[in-house]
Amino acid sequence: MALSEFGNIQASQSVQMVQSILLTGNTAGGTSITGGDIYLSAAGNLTASITGSTIVLSANAGGAGDGGNILIAGTQTAGSTNSVLFSNQNGITFGMSNSSVITASHNGITQQSTQPAVGLNTAQTNVTWTVNSSGISINAAGYAGTGTSATNASVTLNSNGLAVSVAAPVTTNGLLSAIKVSAGTLSSNRSDVTFSNLNGVTFGLETNGIVTASVQTNYLTTARASNDGVGLNTAQTNVTWTVNSSGISINAAGYAGTGTSATNASVTLNSNGLAISVAAGGGLTQLTAYATSNTTNSSSGTIALSNLIFKGQGAVSVGVSNGSVVIDAPNAAAGNVTFSAGSTNAALANVSFANSNNLSFGLSGSTITASFNAINVGVSTFGNTAGTTGTVAGAGGQIVFVGEDGIRMSQSINGNSITLTVDKQPIKTHIPYYPASTGVQTLGAQGVTSASAWYFPVLLLEPIEFNQLEQLMTASVVSSSVAFSHTVTHQFGLFSNNAGTLSLISSSSYSVGLTGSSVSFTINCPASYRTAGGYTYSNFNATTTAQAQSLFGTAGNRIMSFGFGNTMSMSEGIYWVGIHQRQSSSSANGGMAFALGGNVMAAPVSAGGLGSSTAAYTGTANTLVKIPWGVATSTGSAAYGGSQLPSAVNITAMGMTATVMPMMTFISR
Repeated sequence: MALSEFGNIQASQSVQMVQSILLTGNTAGGTSITGGDIYLSAAGNLTASITGSTIVLSANAGGAGDGGNILIAGTQTAGSTNSVLFSNQNGITFGMSNSSVITASHNGITQQSTQPAVGLNTAQTNVTWTVNSSGISINAAGYAGTGTSATNASVTLNSNGLAVSVAAPVTTNGLLSAIKVSAGTLSSNRSDVTFSNLNGVTFGLETNGIVTASVQTNYLTTARASNDGVGLNTAQTNVTWTVNSSGISINAAGYAGTGTSATNASVTLNSNGLAISVAAGGGLTQLTAYATSNTTNSSSGTIALSNLIFKGQGAVSVGVSNGSVVIDAPNAAAGNVTFSAGSTNAALANVSFANSNNLSFGLSGSTITASFNAINVGVSTFGNTAGTTGTVAGAGGQIVFVGEDGIRMSQSINGNSITLTVDKQPIKTHIPYYPASTGVQTLGAQGVTSASAWYFPVLLLEPIEFNQLEQLMTASVVSSSVAFSHTVTHQFGLFSNNAGTLSLISSSSYSVGLTGSSVSFTINCPASYRTAGGYTYSNFNATTTAQAQSLFGTAGNRIMSFGFGNTMSMSEGIYWVGIHQRQSSSSANGGMAFALGGNVMAAPVSAGGLGSSTAAYTGTANTLVKIPWGVATSTGSAAYGGSQLPSAVNITAMGMTATVMPMMTFISR
């Protein structure tokens, strides 16, 4: 029987042969009674009583269910939970409103008269004050600081203010004494100072005590003598002069220098000028002459001074006219000049400019002229044309070629030479075979470690640029009750036909790895392909065969990207796509099997013309062999052996046995 602990509770029970009582819920002490008499004991806030045949348990009001109130104030806990008294103290008075609300009031402001009003640690220095309940009264009239001082003066500070009295200066006979006076580099303590007239400066003193000064300005007329006009240190040598206030007068007519001399001559210098008289020659009779630079005959020799002879030679003529020797020569032709043109040079006296390649030369006076017969370029009015027809003059004109409507223009510049190439604009997407009746072509039996390569022709009717080949494929997951691992490697390439041999243009590969146990699989395969980074591989998990088939197997077709690692360009023509599959497995023959998806086609074997046996046209005799496809089985091909894609294969090795032409798309992404 469970009893509530809260509020006034009345419980009644008709007891008939009670064997045991169990207490549940909020309990304390024992929780069960078995047999014998049963006693109810009230504790805490409960009171037990019996009214007639009814057991009454009641709880005193208050303490809304926590079993009593616990009061804590400061560090003490109330010893009784029945009543608590709030005592008035320290200016706080308690009361109660409506017998349920406790009130409190504080009268600290009116009871603070005997308390310190500015704090217990307040202090004063050099000031008199009074602090009481009325406020703070400060009197600092008697203080001017502890360090106040004065020289030749007295200081008084009181309630009237600050008074400073300066003593009169010391005098002697009514004059100031001991005044320091400085002039130039000297100084002295003086009681009198006198300004003395000197060097043209005159001092005076006015009645109001102002000192005056005037400066003399007539230096040129009175300061120096009238004959002292050019400086006291002026001197003269070999010249006669007069210096006075009128100026300077110089006479050098009688002087020609003290060291003047002449050999075989006389010199006279006077007021008329300098006269030189040279005696007739008699000492020097010849001189030595030298010739330099362009010379002829001898480059040196002696010449008699008694007669000078000038000789004309070659194109030079000499003569005497009016006391002068005249040398005359016609305009001389230029010597050989080295000219260079292209890779040839030669020293030539005469050069001729020849007309060539629409360039014509002329001579106008001494000026060489050149004119170019420009080539006019334009669009003919005949044929397929668009826009404006006609020509543009090549001289000064600009000719620009623009490729449109599938035409691509490209140029290569080498110095002043330009090579212009015109070709078709390559397409970016090409689907060789559109789906018709679809089927699959198995690349190899599951678990086979080597196999022959498959080759399929692709016809390009225009140039193409692409970076990957997307191939439609199907796959199936083969489970095993034994743990196993399986790897499939697909190698693919593009081939061209060179005189009956398919030669590899470019190739690449990827792999798919699978580990499994029963129906649990982990598959590692390419998740994406980018030209710059190649294949990105990721792991995928499947816990059932059905889940593995939905992600990788027979639940729909798979698009496999054959990435070549760069952007490829191919022109019009017939090419072949080669595909090779290599497998490896361990522990059990489980893993994945792949097949190509495409259009179903009949193998062109045993086909011939009308009127002849079809057996005569099988194999290489069949005209369709010129565009072969299928499995290459020739053991004579390079690198044949089934472990890799051969770099070259003879077209005669094609078995022509493929029954599906794969669905593929050349694309740039």
